Amino acid sequence: MAAIKFDLAPVTDAENGVTVKLIQQKDISSAWSNLPFKQLPGQLRYGNMGGIPPFFRSGIVRVAFAKLSATGVLSALVAISASDREAAFSCALAAAVNSVAAVHYHYILRIRAQDLPSGLLQFSSGRNLKGEWVGDEDKDYDDAKLFLQEMAVDGLRHSDWAVTLPLMVLDLYRLTDHATQGATSWMDQYLAAALMPVMVLLGVMYRFYANELRGNEEHSVDGLQVLVGVVGFVGSCVVFGLVVSGILDPIENELCVGREDAASDGRCPITDTKLKYDRDAVRILTYVWIGYPIVSIISRVMIKTYGKPSESQNCLTYAQYSLFKDASYAVLDVVSKGGLALYACYRTTWVQ
Repeated sequence: MAAIKFDLAPVTDAENGVTVKLIQQKDISSAWSNLPFKQLPGQLRYGNMGGIPPFFRSGIVRVAFAKLSATGVLSALVAISASDREAAFSCALAAAVNSVAAVHYHYILRIRAQDLPSGLLQFSSGRNLKGEWVGDEDKDYDDAKLFLQEMAVDGLRHSDWAVTLPLMVLDLYRLTDHATQGATSWMDQYLAAALMPVMVLLGVMYRFYANELRGNEEHSVDGLQVLVGVVGFVGSCVVFGLVVSGILDPIENELCVGREDAASDGRCPITDTKLKYDRDAVRILTYVWIGYPIVSIISRVMIKTYGKPSESQNCLTYAQYSLFKDASYAVLDVVSKGGLALYACYRTTWVQ
């Protein structure tokens, strides 16, 4: 393979008044080194943040942002044009959910792309602690920067869930009501929606105040943090289970509302093809939520300590752990939120 070299003159960072001399790039002799982002001098590159380039990390979030934006706009337009009020309101709820999620993903994208506000430039990869651009030559604080960025992203995720989950619960209850032709769940829909922010608050206790029951090299998790973390995580799972049970109760138990076509056991199986679509959509869009606590548990196992732990303490590096969360939550959000919007739009073609 032909060798490619860079021999660039010193340049000035006009924003910070910092003059840096660009080092000569080494010969490119392998397929990995020949990747486009590898051919730039170090001072022109963001740090890899644990071996995973920011452009790759931000790409995953960018796709989720685009998909949720598209489904939000689509469901809003269908809500405006739908003639059936119930179908239109279902689309409107989905549009609100996807719009809020897209806004949060916009901010997550900025963090993953290292596009931080001017007051937080010192926490951006490629800059030193004074906020001056230095490229990937300054890697001493990559772990600390990634740790802070991970907290910011998780904070955005929890605020997203606190807003979108109650709206999704209301929408799923409406689909359940239509599929079962008015069967009533053991849990009122508004109570279920009100419990979702409580579930998120309990998750906040576990994630931030209990540090996900993680210690670091200097500090172990004390008794109070263990209590807060256990109460937070177990409590959030209990609330989650109750709400999911409330949504699915009329469908899974085939509840009736005084119908003459009830079976001998008092149940009313759904036989209409279109009502089956609603039933199956509720099942899929609700059961997919189970992925969220599963991702939380897996990520907790992946990385057991914060700080600068030894390889024996953690299965993966910070960057790998963070990338796993970004990809997993992005898939779950696109399937649950985007899927709800698409189905709400689709059913308007036959509900009205």
